[in-house]
Amino acid sequence: MPRGNSKKGTPARGQGVKRRRTADPKEKEQPIASVVNPRSSVVPFPEPSTKCISDTNSNSEPTGNTWKSYSRARSVLDSFQLLYTLDKVWPVPVEQLVQFIAYLSLKHFSPATVRLYISGISFSHKERNLEDTTKNFVVSKMLEGLHRNHPQRDNRAPVTLPLLRQITDALPSICSSTYESLLFKSSFILAFFAMLRVSEFTTKNKSDSSTEALQLSDVVVSDCQLKINIKKSKTDQRGYSTFIVINKYRDNANICPVLTLKKYLAARPAVSGCYHLFMHFDGSPLTRYQLSAMLRKSVNFCNIPNPNLLKSHSFRIGAATEASKRGINDETIKKWGRWSSGAFERYIRIPW
Repeated sequence: MPRGNSKKGTPARGQGVKRRRTADPKEKEQPIASVVNPRSSVVPFPEPSTKCISDTNSNSEPTGNTWKSYSRARSVLDSFQLLYTLDKVWPVPVEQLVQFIAYLSLKHFSPATVRLYISGISFSHKERNLEDTTKNFVVSKMLEGLHRNHPQRDNRAPVTLPLLRQITDALPSICSSTYESLLFKSSFILAFFAMLRVSEFTTKNKSDSSTEALQLSDVVVSDCQLKINIKKSKTDQRGYSTFIVINKYRDNANICPVLTLKKYLAARPAVSGCYHLFMHFDGSPLTRYQLSAMLRKSVNFCNIPNPNLLKSHSFRIGAATEASKRGINDETIKKWGRWSSGAFERYIRIPW
């Protein structure tokens, strides 16, 4: 990945314009990562893997939060039908769906929430093995029109490579110990290079004993590469697992994920009963709140403009943006980031 000066990585308000790929041919020579499924051969990034991630994700189920939203959608639909004395039948008639969307719009529900509720109703149709009336042409066009009339921007800024170097260099000045500095540096860098969702490597709270976040046994480090096994994720609720291979980043050793994680693992204490990859010296796991709080402190310490635009998801946004800048094809970015749809396109901010 290219060097750059820290000012180029400074986020500004608003979303990037349409993608334009201006890759330097030399940049493609440096492999960064690859994504493979169980029993698939490892292939060098940016070549596509021999088996699509979507093959194993086709049977994915809604996550906990999505499931709650889907249940809420059915509840709101029930209330709507009761209010207007409509028949509660499945499949839901197209006319009812059209009226339901109009009702939600008049109640000032955001376009994203309306689409989420319709997705919940769609899932209910599939559960019942019924015709999915939410896919009707009129329903689809109403959702499109709703988004067009109420455009929403994702103002979260990407963590660029220069900015990643800047905020990790600041950690020794704001962390309580050398170990804490190394813990957060490793988590920041791995979040970027592995395009991790925050739920994939941090816990909800200190007492969270679930094994969904990366465990020590999920990581294997050699001299030249890092192998990560993500057992479960947003698009892999059944736990088929996805393996990510990250090669040494030779452009800048200070933010090399292989070297940084090797150093962290050498310093990580062996605490009985504590198996999370990222944990504090006392054995408590790294939480989502702690990650966000330290990112905020680092950004403020570096006097980055518009610090509120940088969130924990900014590492994932930044990696997708960097891959696109290098001319990596969409399908490979989708596999690397474990997206099961075209949603990844919203993460790419070019130019930035």
